[in-house]
Amino acid sequence: MAVKWTAEQQKVIDARDRNLLVSAAAGSGKTAVLVERILAMVKDPVHPIDIDQLLVVTFTRAAAGEMKERIGRALQQSLAENPENEHLQRQQTLLHHAQISTIHGFCSYVIKNYFQMIDLDPVYRMADEGEIRLMKSDVIQKVMDEISDISGKYPELKEDRGYVKCLDAVESYKKMVRTSRLIYNDIVTKYNQAIRMVPTCLVAGILGFHKREYLESGEY
Repeated sequence: MAVKWTAEQQKVIDARDRNLLVSAAAGSGKTAVLVERILAMVKDPVHPIDIDQLLVVTFTRAAAGEMKERIGRALQQSLAENPENEHLQRQQTLLHHAQISTIHGFCSYVIKNYFQMIDLDPVYRMADEGEIRLMKSDVIQKVMDEISDISGKYPELKEDRGYVKCLDAVESYKKMVRTSRLIYNDIVTKYNQAIRMVPTCLVAGILGFHKREYLESGEY
């Protein structure tokens, strides 16, 4: 049974060659509409496109996986209705290589595959939470230093309400980052202490190390 779209949803599905911003409440069918829009572009009778020519980004891996799964099911259904359609057959194969991922996933793909064009080192890793906090703290400090230099050149800024409000906001954020860093450091310290308290023999057993007789014989 075909889905009956609202007039607004159908406009989103049918619109072409323009930028769209769709705002709707949770559970209102945004993902379903996006999937239908993608399928409509792929199955366009006049200007069909390949699924791997589209870039579809979401905020979570789960959402990206769900999106790809929905598109795959819809393609299978369309192919069942028209099994001789070579274009649809091709889309099922291309779906595995289609850029349907998170923003981070797409950026990672670009760096790994086009590093020679964008002048970035393909050997990289994702920063952990502690490193991110330190980087944020460094950036904030640089911003504060620049603001301080500007206020030194233009003393009247210190009386500006917007300037004061901005400084208060930055200071509040600095305190939040500082507190997060202290919590992180405290957790890491406790974790290290807990590891040191674990008996060495237990760690050796977990790692698969065992005593050897030639180390105990005392003969050289």
